[in-house]
Amino acid sequence: MRTTTDVFVVLRGDENRATWLTPLSSQTESAGELFSMDVRLQVDVRAAYNATDKDLLRSVRRAYAEVGTKPGGAGGNTSRVYVTGHGMGAGVAAIAALRLSSAVAVPAAAAPLIGGVYLFNAPRVGNDVWRTAYNTRLGARTLHFRIARDYFPVPPLSAGLRDVGTTLMFCPNLLIASYNASQDVHTTLAVNCQIGPESWAPSNTALFLPSAAYDILQARLGTPCTLEASQSCKMVPNCQASDKLTRDSNDSYSKHCVGCFVDTDCAALGYPVAFCDNYHSDSPFACHIAVPDGQSCDVDRDCSSGHCVLGVCRECEEDNHCISGTFCEAPLSGPSVNPPRPDLLYACRTAFRRGEACGRDRQCRSDRCNTTMTTPTCL
Repeated sequence: MRTTTDVFVVLRGDENRATWLTPLSSQTESAGELFSMDVRLQVDVRAAYNATDKDLLRSVRRAYAEVGTKPGGAGGNTSRVYVTGHGMGAGVAAIAALRLSSAVAVPAAAAPLIGGVYLFNAPRVGNDVWRTAYNTRLGARTLHFRIARDYFPVPPLSAGLRDVGTTLMFCPNLLIASYNASQDVHTTLAVNCQIGPESWAPSNTALFLPSAAYDILQARLGTPCTLEASQSCKMVPNCQASDKLTRDSNDSYSKHCVGCFVDTDCAALGYPVAFCDNYHSDSPFACHIAVPDGQSCDVDRDCSSGHCVLGVCRECEEDNHCISGTFCEAPLSGPSVNPPRPDLLYACRTAFRRGEACGRDRQCRSDRCNTTMTTPTCL
């Protein structure tokens, strides 16, 4: 598939149930005729690539030449080839990308042939020599998207097969862990995704969908608590804030347990009027009960009224903070009666009747203040 300037290679995933078990095999064989004598690839993925090698090279060479001659193209100088695949197709895509990068000739002044490689739940297909060869040429241009509980990216590292490119792991509790091209995802999987370091066994395969559903339910309803707030949790989402259960109570930035992330977490914990405080450095991400009017404050949400005025919680700061039929006794609200009521400053007052002195429309029950008179009065 191509546009006027670029070529796209898309490799399909599994065709039938039999290929679902392909990645469980750790048997490898030499791929010296494709790369170097020391590169070893998983036998089934290598066989799948071998079936497409000649047609793939011929098709990409033709498409790459065509985009370089089209009016919208760039003479082959900036045209790129993008490779993607899912499941078994992703494993084949990785082999195809490295093969194309060395087997398709490009003009001397051309940009690198491979613009990007995008793998979705790819199995590990080669040994350490394979990974070094791949990452040296394409590691920085390869993204591998993987779901934590999916069994497909196996066998385990002990079988000698390695990940390539940069991996984004979609973990339980809706967290995302990233691994650069020099890291194997499996080495820290237990820490970041709550899954054992060798949990690729068939039992995990059979339970993939139920387990994924459990992860979503767990993220929504919460998890058992084992650690108190401020204790280091090393990205384990099982924290206890004070004596309360918390939802997704893991601060992945500071790696410490926290009491909340958003205001709704506090409401779920039973606080009548509370907010999640990430403003005060001495108590970050803790549920704080909002204080009544007259108490000191730093920001609006410190106050139950929602209005922090000059360091003190107040009922209002402007007219639209008050209900209909009332107005805010505040300098910023506009002209007021003379003199104003300092004892009611920043409080909602009942609007005046017809004929009573006013300073603006909102101070009148009719919402009409006749300011053309020497002494404005409500109409």
